[in-house]
This record gives sequence, structure tokens and C-alpha cells, in this order.
Amino acid sequence: MTGELVFNTALAFILLCGAEDDPVPAEANTPAIRHILTRMALDEELIDPSETKSLFVLAGYYSFTYDVNMLRFRKHAMAANPMLKELERFPSFEVVDQWLTMSLSYQKWLSRNQELFLPGHYKWKEFEAARQAAIERYNIYLHLWLAQKPNLNPVPSRRTDLANFRQLIGDSAFYSGNIPAFLPLEYIAEAR
Repeated sequence: MTGELVFNTALAFILLCGAEDDPVPAEANTPAIRHILTRMALDEELIDPSETKSLFVLAGYYSFTYDVNMLRFRKHAMAANPMLKELERFPSFEVVDQWLTMSLSYQKWLSRNQELFLPGHYKWKEFEAARQAAIERYNIYLHLWLAQKPNLNPVPSRRTDLANFRQLIGDSAFYSGNIPAFLPLEYIAEAR
């Protein structure tokens, strides 16, 4: 690394890690520093690759201060959000997509059979618990699906969905990859 590259990289790092209201020196607005900031923001999953195209993020001279402050905000706001590489321990998008389809089918079956288990029926509580559990599981896997879908959401939104998925299943299950079944199997055996 040349001295100038080391200096520019250090300055870009300092700019990115600053508080939102920290001043952004006008001298930092150079093509080299904008390029380094863009690479850092991509590596830290603060921006989506699509945001770097045309004149969106860090591409223009006049929006530099705004862009740096936006990156600082995202860096602080998403500090606790998991990186997308965490998705590797979970089932693929195609599998989760099939699970969501089956979960919706199960919920439709429950809706069609709801009149069999009206309040007061001896199995109504179990039926209602199964219905609630099916909705909860669907919501859990919907967040995983959204985090896995690259063309639907930009990277920051996907990281937020992954954080929501982690919150719904708990840290232990998230980091071990020991996720709950996509259907509330504990109720399905009783419904037969």
C-alpha cells in the first residue's frame, strides 16, 4: 500500500465510524475516498450494490456530506443486526419458499375447518392454539424468506429481516441453527 492509499483508507474509516453530527471535512470529498468508502460500506453490508450504480450513494460530489451521514446512521442503526453470511447455516431460499407455501396451505385448512371447532367445543382450545402457532411459525419463516430474497429487498432491509428472524427464534436457536419446525407439529398429531 502506498502512503496515500493508507491515509485515504484511514480517513475513510474515521469518516464512516464517526457520529452522525460529526463534521465531514470538504477535503475528504475526493474520488479516491468516495471509492474506499463505497467498498467499506459494501463490505459491511451498509448499502446494496444497486445503490452504488448511477448517481445514488457516494457517486456525486455535491451529496458527499449527506451520503457520509447516511452511512454513519446505517452503521450505528444496524450494528446489532447479523450479517447476511449468517444465512449460510439455514435452509436455502427454495426450501423456505416451499415451507411458506405449505404453511399457508395448513392455515387455509385450519380456516376451512374452523366451524368444526367453535368456542365451547371440547377441542376448541387446542384448535385455537394450533391456529396461533401456525401464524407465528409463518411469520418467523417469512422474515427468513425476506432476508434470503436478494432481488426483493436491498441489503440493509435484508439484514433487518434477519435480525427480526433472530429475535423471533432466540439467539440460541439462531446461532446453533436449531430452528423450530415450519409447521406446529405438536398440534398436527392431535388434529387427526
